[in-house]
Amino acid sequence: MPNLKGSQIGAVVTVILIGFAIYFAPHQGNSTEVVSVDRSVDVKINEAVAIVNEGTAPMKGIMMLREVLEENPDNIRAHFQLGLLSVQSQQFDKALDRFNKVIELDDNNMEAYYFRAHTFASLGDFEKAKTDFEKVIDNTSDKELKSEANKFLTELNNN
Repeated sequence: MPNLKGSQIGAVVTVILIGFAIYFAPHQGNSTEVVSVDRSVDVKINEAVAIVNEGTAPMKGIMMLREVLEENPDNIRAHFQLGLLSVQSQQFDKALDRFNKVIELDDNNMEAYYFRAHTFASLGDFEKAKTDFEKVIDNTSDKELKSEANKFLTELNNN
């Protein structure tokens, strides 16, 4: 990849992050929730994500996720999915809030650190992005996630 600077890195990171957000959207992750999750809540989250991904009524899906959080403010999956959706809509401050909440609830959620790193990079905070990518590399057992974090960390270190 050519040597990129500032806003160019942000643009590249945003495009790649959207791709990863779509890839990880239906994924439930390996984290353990702080509170037990009712099966119907999981179904509602999956349905909401499907509605958003269809693109016909994204606000309906977003409202469903918000309803989940009204009933269970500590639902990690709902916060995570809303974080991914915030990234897709380039609302990086909101995404950062969501990923911070996921990490607050489960500090071993490496996917949240990974996406928070991309969010930091999109906001131009490359040092915080590097710190989060390093945490993912050092703590994940997911080889693909580790490889992607390594790739982005290398790119950040080369610029």
